Amino acid sequence: LLALKTVIVLAIIPAGALALGYVFLLKMMSHMQSRLGPMDPGGFHGWYQLIGDGLKFVQKEDIVPAEAERKVFALAPAIVVISTFPGHAAEEIEQQVTVPIERSLNSVPSVIARRSRTIFGLSVVELTFDYGTNDYFARQLVLEKLRDANLPDGVEPGLGPMSTPIGELYKYTLEGQGYDSQQLREVEDWVVEPRLLQVPGVTNITPFGGLIKQYQIDVDPVSLSKYNLSIRTVADAVGANNENAGGALLDNKQQGLVVRGVGLIQSVADIENVVVTAANGVAVYVRDIGRVSIGAAQRTGIFALDDKADRVEGIVLMRRGENPSAVLAGIHAAVDELNATGLPAGVRIVPLYDR
Repeated sequence: LLALKTVIVLAIIPAGALALGYVFLLKMMSHMQSRLGPMDPGGFHGWYQLIGDGLKFVQKEDIVPAEAERKVFALAPAIVVISTFPGHAAEEIEQQVTVPIERSLNSVPSVIARRSRTIFGLSVVELTFDYGTNDYFARQLVLEKLRDANLPDGVEPGLGPMSTPIGELYKYTLEGQGYDSQQLREVEDWVVEPRLLQVPGVTNITPFGGLIKQYQIDVDPVSLSKYNLSIRTVADAVGANNENAGGALLDNKQQGLVVRGVGLIQSVADIENVVVTAANGVAVYVRDIGRVSIGAAQRTGIFALDDKADRVEGIVLMRRGENPSAVLAGIHAAVDELNATGLPAGVRIVPLYDR
């Protein structure tokens, strides 16, 4: 009798698990039908074929195809509007930037969620669109509506990259013996990023760490008071003296000579020699009211790895709907090319994460 009870219990356990699994499968099929629409009249064979084709595709390509991403995972497109307003507190940015942008985007169709975040110097407004909305169509709608936003001078909102949370497929650092973080950040901004952005399927490169080079003017308040000047006057004078001008053509009856006025700032000495005003017929230069030097922008964070507390990192973002395997192949080729011939002597790209 004990053996018979044991056999019955052992038989009931798998039967119960099978029943629970069947109920779970029915619920999953019902949920997928509600998201994908009704299947063709193949019944359960249609679902079996769908699963089989998916397994074959994954085995062949080792990726999740864009069509499966759109239909099965149903990732809704999201548009992120990013605006910077340096030097202003979150309250001012909320009132003068975030709220006007939100109001201008209220009439955008097919939006299912709206979110915004405001911090010191930065405003972020995110719109989530309905499933099936074309990404480029949604971005075009947002750009059209942003024209109606009444924003302060100098605030120019832009759209974030067309990527997804799973689009971060390659991370790297720059290493170079004898190079500081500012020099490595220059290489990242002017050499590495432009090359990686040429890879098909890459939508953006997000840099972290390093010092951003700046030309800085340390103004003497006493000198400003002496010449009756303001910070705005100095900034306007430097900006007005930092451009080239065209003078059309000079015809000497034999050939046309191009006339140019070269005024772009190239060095610290060029900034020092900018004329700000005149006092009693004598020119007042920038060097007379302050000290010009090369410095770095005020940093709000740092990237550290292992025992090095100041390094430079880059994150490659894949464009929504692209093939990760094909994009990674292009990234690998670009990195090999940069390491071979494209970087300064001693600088190398070292991968941190490679999907």
